[in-house]
Amino acid sequence: MTSHVLRKALKPVVDFDVQNKEHRKLFHEFLSSGSWRHCPIVFSVKGQYNDCVRMISTQLLKNYLEKEFRSAKND
Repeated sequence: MTSHVLRKALKPVVDFDVQNKEHRKLFHEFLSSGSWRHCPIVFSVKGQYNDCVRMISTQLLKNYLEKEFRSAKND
């Protein structure tokens, strides 16, 4: 049986892209299951963040709020 550390080390590390539908889908699957076990990639943690869940949540929230209020300015 492959250890958790080895499985994680074998997965490609990528930057989360809020515009990438597959990345958003993988995060949704994590939220539904509470586990990254079946995620085929590992998201790198950037900036002031200590964990990818907080980083991704913040990026998604900023993205959705920017879209909502950018379009509200045009109304």
